[in-house]
Amino acid sequence: MAKIKCIAFDFGRVLANFDHRKTCGLLADYSPRTEEEIHRAIFGSDLEKKYDSGLLSTMEFFRAVRKSIGLERDFVGLDRFEHMWGDIFTDNPGIDELLDEIKPDLRKLVISNTNSGHWKFISSMPMMERFFPDDRQLILSFRERTRKPDPKLFRKALKRGACAPAEAIYIDDVELYVSTAAELGFNAIRYDSRIQPAADLKKMLAPFDVFEKKGDRL
Repeated sequence: MAKIKCIAFDFGRVLANFDHRKTCGLLADYSPRTEEEIHRAIFGSDLEKKYDSGLLSTMEFFRAVRKSIGLERDFVGLDRFEHMWGDIFTDNPGIDELLDEIKPDLRKLVISNTNSGHWKFISSMPMMERFFPDDRQLILSFRERTRKPDPKLFRKALKRGACAPAEAIYIDDVELYVSTAAELGFNAIRYDSRIQPAADLKKMLAPFDVFEKKGDRL
């Protein structure tokens, strides 16, 4: 097994949890559509995909959603929408401790299908500020103008990580993205924080010798 030089994480349902239903429930108070209908209108169409791919600005996305779900005329503007859209993330218990135990010489990256509205909230999370403070650690779909499973994102991670595929680990909850990384030569791990504690991820990573041993720290 090659020595690991880089670990790339998906964000949602790996580093943190999220709930799109929270957004849909809040928007339902201002729309004739039900929460389920709103979810289908946004996430069952290409709206979110275009936003994640940087093809729509936040204002353009808001206008498209407003039209799609029939938001009431008295719905007060973009700021309220941005908060409803973005305030959906919660910590994955134990992930901070896992990240803290990774050897300091290993590069840590995030490869995420996300959008500027969500990123405004994600980037202010203490975990992100602590472990991923450098913009070069981030490969984000809305900036790259393409989404996973596009191999371009994984290849960019290898470049940022200065490593070969066999020297990199990729972790995601989506099987398609895990299999794409594996086909490119990554050590690919499927992990879903909705159903697996961070301790399970630590066990899956243990064979790769990526954690500091007890006594290594002063």
